[in-house]
Amino acid sequence: MGYDPTQAGDPIPRKFKNVVRCIANEIITVAEAIARGRWQNTPEGVGDKEPYWDLCFETLDAKRTDGSPLTLATAGLLYNKDGKKKDNTQRPYRLSTAFAGLGISLFPGDPAGKFDQFCASINQDPIGVNPSYDESKVIGRVFLVEMEKMEMGRDMPLPLTAEPEGYLYTGKVREVAPRADAVNSDGATGDVSNALVDILKPGGEEELKHVLGVLDGHPPDEDFFDLLRSSGIDNRTLLDGESLLGVAVNDGALAGKLQEAGKITIADGKIAVSA
Repeated sequence: MGYDPTQAGDPIPRKFKNVVRCIANEIITVAEAIARGRWQNTPEGVGDKEPYWDLCFETLDAKRTDGSPLTLATAGLLYNKDGKKKDNTQRPYRLSTAFAGLGISLFPGDPAGKFDQFCASINQDPIGVNPSYDESKVIGRVFLVEMEKMEMGRDMPLPLTAEPEGYLYTGKVREVAPRADAVNSDGATGDVSNALVDILKPGGEEELKHVLGVLDGHPPDEDFFDLLRSSGIDNRTLLDGESLLGVAVNDGALAGKLQEAGKITIADGKIAVSA
């Protein structure tokens, strides 16, 4: 039999990309992290004075509908609840090694010895100074990142490229509707980038305009997944309750649904945006 559905391969993971600028990179206390809005409150079993790696990015290709920036906070705690260093599946290792691949030493260290006493209390050596760290290569730098799905908590932005100093982003900027109650499973506050926007519902008008602009002039049976992704669309965008990207995977399905909704017409084998 030429087609055996029981021999299907593993799914190909879809990873989202963002253009971001680093706006914070330092070791602070958990209490300071909460004050900065990185966490909603202190997680159970975590002390206010524990070290927290505050690595935070601002997205350049997306913003809130009110014009304020979207932020991606990552990294987090350096030690687990047993006082041991996070292992090589966790954010500190994964982020440091990913940036090292671009020739950037990311970990800021603790040059002032702010956490020496805490480290001693859990029988760990001081965090110490990272002699390879150069703040000018990190803070204010623009990166293209790929969002890595984590088992718990926020997606992790892993860098693909580092733009040169003074780089100015001039690409499209999509708008994301705010959601006030976004809190991740690890207790960290989520950004409004987690909000869902349905392009056929009230509040989705700007996202619909963006989607139609991407599709305009293309054949209706085209695979629009990569085209939409490269324009900034992700799984937070819905089409009548379904994932827009999920619909786009099926050739012709997206154009058919938009045509049924009266948003497009098909003329000479091409999509045309309805007036």
